[in-house]
Order: sequence, then structure tokens, then C-alpha cells
Amino acid sequence: MLSPRLQRARKDYVSANKHHVSYTGHRTAARSAKELLCQMKAQARLRTVDGSEQPFSSLGWVRLVPSLPLEKLHQSAFKTCAVVTSAGAILRSGLGREIDNHDAVLRFNAAPTEGYERDVGNKTTIRIINSQILTNPRHRFNSSSIYKNVTLVAWDPAPYTVNLHQWYASPDYNLFGPYTERRKLQPDQPFYILHPSYVWQLWDVVQGNTQETSSPTLPRPAS
Repeated sequence: MLSPRLQRARKDYVSANKHHVSYTGHRTAARSAKELLCQMKAQARLRTVDGSEQPFSSLGWVRLVPSLPLEKLHQSAFKTCAVVTSAGAILRSGLGREIDNHDAVLRFNAAPTEGYERDVGNKTTIRIINSQILTNPRHRFNSSSIYKNVTLVAWDPAPYTVNLHQWYASPDYNLFGPYTERRKLQPDQPFYILHPSYVWQLWDVVQGNTQETSSPTLPRPAS
């Protein structure tokens, strides 16, 4: 359905294969929602950078990262959760109260709540942010209130082979410096970096559940 110009742009984008993706898994589009959830739990185990692997172990990250793993944080307290979209479609939804009634509320990047409480609520438990948020001054990562008093989970795509040395030397956006600085200044705030192997495992699950080859990259919304 794309115009010829957009078809060419998409083809060029896919061909670039910036992260050297080589997906060879089986594809199907017949799984139910429950089957897909079970597959995701089995195939993509939540994992964060824990400092035990090189080059992070040599840099002393074992003492830098939170001692309590993300998957165990507030584990017993969360019975229900709301994952709040950053898209404009949520405006005029009137879902704010329903969202805030959940035990955990997940938001993304720089999506605001102030002024939009009726539609998006004002409770935030976990904010998932891409590496642009940490590095782009316009997001005011060190001063904005939306990144305070919440659990932060950052991510940045590594090569598909998950070469951590290569990732550390050349990330998409260098989140490592801002992460280290914030952990030292605010050691009590739970702040994690998703392990790139987990990010690509999720991508593989998506590929395995569609017949169409998706772009060999990862989306990077900044709002």
C-alpha cells in the first residue's frame, strides 16, 4: 500500500541492516494471545546489565548497578499493571483514573502526565527510556521531575550478535556516562539498563509471529 517512493525508502532502510541482524527462525502467525505470552516468557527472559560481564566487570559495574535485580523489585506488590501508550490516541480517552488504579504503571520515554491526568493518570511506577533520553539535553534527564521517584529502565540496541565490547565502544547513543553519573549521584533510585540480548530476544519473538520480514532494527521513539 506504500507509494513507490516510500517502498524504495523502506527497502533501503531494511537493506542497511545497521545492527547486522540475521534472523533464521521459523515464522508463524497462528498463535493465540495466550500462546504468544507463553512463548515470550519462555524465549525472552528479562535480563539487565549486572556488571558481571566484560567490559563492565573490569569497570566495577558490579558495585554500580542496583543490588536487587529488576525482576525482583516490588515483585510481591504488583498484582495488576497498566502499560500506557505515548501515542496521541490516548488523548480524550478519560482513562486516567483506571490507569492509576493499577498497582504498577509503566510509561515510556518523555511522555508527560502533568496537564493530561484525566486521560493518562499521574501515577508512574516504571519509566522505560531509550538512550536518547539520557544524552539529548532537551529531555533534561538530570533535572526533569518525570525521571525522579520512579524506577528507570534504559535501553540501547547492540549488534544482533550481542557483542558487549563493540556495544560499549560504539552505542547508538552513549548512555553509559549519564547512567554512571546518575547511579553515583542517586544510588537509592532503582535504575537499570536492559541487557541487549533480552531486547533482541523480544525482537525475535516478533519476527517468529509474522510472515513479513520486519525492519532489522529497533524502534526508537523519543516521546
